[in-house]
Amino acid sequence: MAERFSARGEQAWRVGLLCLVVTMFEGFDLQIIGVLAPTIGREMALTPAALGGVFGAATLGLLGGAIISGFLADKVGRKPTLVASIGVFALCTWATSFAQTGDQLVLARFLTGLGLGGAMPSIAALSSEAVGRKNHIAFVTIMFAGMPFGGALSALAVALWPGEISWRSVFEIGGWAQLGLTLAILALMPESREFVDGKRAVRAAAANAPHEARVPAGAIRAPISYWIGVAGLCIAFFFTLLSLHFFLNWLPSMLSAQGFGGRNAAFVSCAFGMAGACGSVVVGAMAQGGRARLAMFAAYAGVAFVSALPWVFGRSFAGALALGALVGFCLVGGQMTLYGLAPGFFASRVRGLGVGVTIAAGRLGSFVGPTLAGALLALGWTQRDVMALNAPAALLAAGALAVAVSCSGKAAPGED
Repeated sequence: MAERFSARGEQAWRVGLLCLVVTMFEGFDLQIIGVLAPTIGREMALTPAALGGVFGAATLGLLGGAIISGFLADKVGRKPTLVASIGVFALCTWATSFAQTGDQLVLARFLTGLGLGGAMPSIAALSSEAVGRKNHIAFVTIMFAGMPFGGALSALAVALWPGEISWRSVFEIGGWAQLGLTLAILALMPESREFVDGKRAVRAAAANAPHEARVPAGAIRAPISYWIGVAGLCIAFFFTLLSLHFFLNWLPSMLSAQGFGGRNAAFVSCAFGMAGACGSVVVGAMAQGGRARLAMFAAYAGVAFVSALPWVFGRSFAGALALGALVGFCLVGGQMTLYGLAPGFFASRVRGLGVGVTIAAGRLGSFVGPTLAGALLALGWTQRDVMALNAPAALLAAGALAVAVSCSGKAAPGED
């Protein structure tokens, strides 16, 4: 018995480490496009609206990838779906470096988003099933904390790069590195034992049950309160990622427009990511300890404060660092804790698809946020007015999450 638990613990750490590396690469990719946006915009002569389309293309791909891969993760397995997703991610990141026009860049970013979005449901399912329900919120949140950490590393690399950085080289090197990660996952990542056991049990039950008594493997029978909770979780994801991707994509450009140099803007993005990684651990630990409402509401209150009153931080570089760190801690901490909460809403047999749908709802928000911001800026809105829209978005996310957490105990019958 002791050997069994020791083996499970060793497997959990291996799964956790590999998933952490994957999320770091995803975070690097998601933030680097915003950090490099001023350089790309100048080289390709892209308007703010065109840049918004580039940002939105990747997040639209993330939406489709999350749903498709979530379905596949429940059908063919978490590991093969993850390997295929990271492979697409690697190939399309490398292809981005060859884009010559804005349309080609949009296409490359859309396909990259398909791979990125495809990895997330498998990561959430693999990491939550590796440790069981007792610690899954904290464990999954820590795994996804690699995203803001990877984003911070991308900003730091740009800030410390000697001379003018080549954005094409960044994507080319990133593609080769992600290909290496794909091979590592193929060789080292174990399939979820819970998924394998669940599939075996479904086949056995189907073989032994009378034909007329059989129920589709993916069917869920649950009270209406359960579905209200799932809907609340999806809405919380939507508005959280709407705000997150607004800041990820537009913060460097907004700082540049205020007179900050590229390096200073990159340092602010680095502070955003590092604080976000810390926020993920703090908010996730509080949620695992039974204080999800307090932790998440405090996080959303911080986002609303920064969005509505950015002038409090002044116009100095120190003020910009403080603003970036606070919004990163609160917003990213809230987002990663949502990833930790989501797997617990779904039984193992539909966990990939369920998590994929909630992530897709968030990715719809991440498409709307940057795209809408670009359109409003093109119409003459001020940056401060556009930023202020994140305050009601944070409040709506908090309200939806309150509903989701209140209904989280009404899980579907047959949940593991």
